[in-house]
Amino acid sequence: MEKTQERPKSLSPHSDAVRADAGERHLRFRPDIEGLRAVAIALVVLYHAGWKGSRAGFLGVDVFFVLSGFLISGLLLDELAATGRISLTKFWARRARRLLPAAALVTLVVLIASAVWLSPFDQRTYADTARAFAVYGSNVLFAWRSTDYFSGAAVRDPLLHTWSLSVEEQFYLFFAPAMLVVALWLRARGPEVARRRFTIAAIAITLLSLAGCMALVRRYPVIAFYSLPARAWEFGLGALAVIAVRRAGKLPGVVLELLALTGLLAIVGSAAYFRDEGPILGLRTLVPTLGTVAVILAGAGERTTLVGRALSISPVRLVGRLSYSWYLWHWPALVYLRELNPEPSIRLAVGVAVLSLVPAAVAYRLVESPIRFSSVLARRPRQVVVGALALAVFIVGTSLAAEHYATWTLGQPRYASILAARTRARVYAENCHLSLLAVESPECRYGPAHSDTTVVLFGDSHAAQWFPALDSVAHMRGWSVVSLTKSSCPATTVTIANSILKRPYVECDRWRESVIRRIRDMHPAIVVLAGSSNTYPLSIGNTIQYTDSSPVARRAWHDGTVQVLEALRPSAGRIVLLEDTPQMRRDVPRCLVQMIDRPRRCDVPRRRAVEPGAAMSDRHAVSMVPGTFYVSLTDRICDGTTCPAMRDGMVRFADDNHLAVKFAQSLAPALSAELTRALTSTGRDSTP
Repeated sequence: MEKTQERPKSLSPHSDAVRADAGERHLRFRPDIEGLRAVAIALVVLYHAGWKGSRAGFLGVDVFFVLSGFLISGLLLDELAATGRISLTKFWARRARRLLPAAALVTLVVLIASAVWLSPFDQRTYADTARAFAVYGSNVLFAWRSTDYFSGAAVRDPLLHTWSLSVEEQFYLFFAPAMLVVALWLRARGPEVARRRFTIAAIAITLLSLAGCMALVRRYPVIAFYSLPARAWEFGLGALAVIAVRRAGKLPGVVLELLALTGLLAIVGSAAYFRDEGPILGLRTLVPTLGTVAVILAGAGERTTLVGRALSISPVRLVGRLSYSWYLWHWPALVYLRELNPEPSIRLAVGVAVLSLVPAAVAYRLVESPIRFSSVLARRPRQVVVGALALAVFIVGTSLAAEHYATWTLGQPRYASILAARTRARVYAENCHLSLLAVESPECRYGPAHSDTTVVLFGDSHAAQWFPALDSVAHMRGWSVVSLTKSSCPATTVTIANSILKRPYVECDRWRESVIRRIRDMHPAIVVLAGSSNTYPLSIGNTIQYTDSSPVARRAWHDGTVQVLEALRPSAGRIVLLEDTPQMRRDVPRCLVQMIDRPRRCDVPRRRAVEPGAAMSDRHAVSMVPGTFYVSLTDRICDGTTCPAMRDGMVRFADDNHLAVKFAQSLAPALSAELTRALTSTGRDSTP
């Protein structure tokens, strides 16, 4: 046992053991666990840097969760055994001293750096993230954003990695009070009874959480990934390891050696050989988590195993000691690198990630350690808790100020047209563009209810972007428009492998079938099909294949287009398939804000923005079905060699691939002419 006055060493994934309080001094120091933290953080950092040797390095976070469950359960059980009670104030004060100062420092640095380097659009988004993290709710925020198709790319958020810290803090928030209830319930029954009941409860919660995780991940993997209930079983494994350690120490040395080696290989091997495809949580997560438990148990013997000695080497332990700080600093460093260089080499990304150890070490030395080891603060837990709440309020206030500053910047006249480009078509506000999980469209009829001409708009968000133009045409001509669109769901009869849900997009299939039935009952004069056709991941058998790189996927897309055209043909007067709009490869309003004095730098060469292969496939599909027409307005969107971001004060795109509302409305005359040609044509194809 270490002396209580000695500087404590790390035992948790995101926190070190603090032995200033009586409840903690009974926890034996484990240098191998400190080294295991180094392995886990290295896997995470290398994965984030894009190193192919750590293809599933995100599993290092699962190792952290098990270690955290082990540490916190051990601390609380030891306190209960030593004192017969649990002090929530002291517990939360210890957590606050260890975790909050470093996290607050990184959050403030991110807010300042974003104000200097990033666009006001980003500043507002990341201020919102900072505010959520200040109350340890960023995991909930990212779960919500990840189901919002237009929420933006989470991988560009410099505080994305805080989701795991929020999950861990939520565990601390609920687990300690639960232990207090157990302590009060078993106060007169002795520590052995308490341990036994704790074991039963931990097993029950672990199994319940694991079962819930397995059920949730099949339909809602994003929610499962970010939520504490679906992650609680990992903390539960750590808690069970606390109970099992005493018995494991009695195992023969050779068994412990094999256990340690198997556990370490399970952790490293899963990160190296699993792929970042499909649901991130699942039975495969058991491999690194059970491997972590194995390493913990193997280190309980009187003799240190070979793996334990390797993990206890001073440089490895140093990285483990810095793991929390490194975790905080490495991700913002990589995000800002990719802002400066959108496609850095893996070598450069790894180098920057490793260099982020420098600010991590400085922050550890100047911020974390002085506060964590302060004897003054250790004697004043109530004041620490109050101070932690005050610091959280300060971060919230700072993030609000940053958000208001960004909003004020965008409110200046020179940014008016750029800000307006972010406005969505009204079908979004009126719930006529369905989210990922919805399967039934409401009425969504616009214009005269009894018009002689009804036009149906059918497709994904690339169809919804045409609603302002089609609505203008219908208003001029007295037509009725029915808008039937859904995020990431093309009209083409294929099964999408949704990258957000990380599973076959069955909601899309159900919705498409219901829309086709509705159109058959409606008998509209025109059905306008539109959608993204350049790049879609298709679920073909047990594989995912992309339409822009797989001949099999491209053929499936072509056949699916023919199939939907034939399904609609008997019920519609005319069917018009709109060519997909150019892909700008960059967020246009964001670029324009940064290049406000040089807007043409946001233009994209037409050869990069327009994919001829997808257009050729769709043209051929149209040529096979009589009464269908292919319409291209690309020449109205792009010049001869360039697809402009903005011309004559009008921004053309709302992001990197959707038309801005005002620009779409400006295309109404051209669209009207093409629809008129389709209505009056006696031929089978109006392809220009």
